[in-house]
Amino acid sequence: DLSAKLEKKAEADLYAKKSYVDMQINSALRGDGILPSYITKGSERIAENVLRTRNAYSFVMGAISDLHTTGNDGSASGIKNACLALNEINKLTQLDLIANLGDVMKGYMDDINDEGFKFVKQHMDSVSKSVPMLQLNGNHDDLSELSTEDAKQKAFAYIGANNLNVVTDFNNRFRNYGYRDFDDLRFRVIYLNTTDATEFEVTENIRVSPEQLSWLVNSAVNFSNKTEPETWHFIVLSHVPLNALYESIEALQTILKAMVSKSSGSVTVEGTNISYNFRSLAQKLVCHIHGHIHNFRTEWFDDLLSITVPNACFERNNEYGMLHESEVIRNIFGDTDKNGNQRQFNKTQASGEDTAFNVFVIDSRVNNKIYAYNYGA
Repeated sequence: DLSAKLEKKAEADLYAKKSYVDMQINSALRGDGILPSYITKGSERIAENVLRTRNAYSFVMGAISDLHTTGNDGSASGIKNACLALNEINKLTQLDLIANLGDVMKGYMDDINDEGFKFVKQHMDSVSKSVPMLQLNGNHDDLSELSTEDAKQKAFAYIGANNLNVVTDFNNRFRNYGYRDFDDLRFRVIYLNTTDATEFEVTENIRVSPEQLSWLVNSAVNFSNKTEPETWHFIVLSHVPLNALYESIEALQTILKAMVSKSSGSVTVEGTNISYNFRSLAQKLVCHIHGHIHNFRTEWFDDLLSITVPNACFERNNEYGMLHESEVIRNIFGDTDKNGNQRQFNKTQASGEDTAFNVFVIDSRVNNKIYAYNYGA
């Protein structure tokens, strides 16, 4: 059965590559123009790696984060080119999902207009026509200052409303957390809102509400309506990392670690006690993926793997993981060249390095590996 699926997949991938060349030619004949060579070259490199390592059971996801734009500044070119590249990669090797992990805005929702949201929605919509997409809230997309229900719904329309075919917390729909299932792969993607600060007085807008944590414990990992539920795997997405020093983020880290270790316990957030018991959780939490810290890196929390996606905007380099980081980080991600000179991962406009994002091949069933392919700076 596995051999037949792999053979069928290989045939489909070969057809996709031939079709991609045809599409490029037809696009030029229609007068649409041909993409800059640096986009096609970078897209082909990513796609070739994906085709080399995926199998019939792999989950393949594009992940982009920290776009930080007003829609009319220098950051806009990186976002536009990232979306063009994701489209090309999807033509060459069908992606299962694209996740935008938050921080659309360059400033904050309460002090600038919504042109950044409109700009990102325009380009993300062009990608989502051919591949499912999830869009998360970042701390720069904060809704806590939007006092009226109409304003909250307007902001939600630019982010959460784009998440189609998802299961959400019906009682807290505009808080933008939920999950999407991929039944053919028996794979679930849970997405959280680590800026769930609506109707809550905070000096920092990083927060996971007790309601959201309760939903995560009681609803997000309920697979009882699935065929052979014990065979399902899942990942968790957020904007903020699990080591952020906030009460609710520390609680989130504890809960996710318990999902991996199949343990029970409780956390207290804002005076609310939330009990969990994952001793009978048969499903596998593969990893946690987030943005916010503007670089590609990995971190372990006991047996829970957490992966960071770099920032996509042009105006900000991939800032962290430099020489002040640990020796392990420097060795893995090459922050110095062979002569010992520090590498800054600079972005250069109108080049293959004017943006940065990841494409993940999550092979959690056959080889128990995650391949992370980096596009751009």
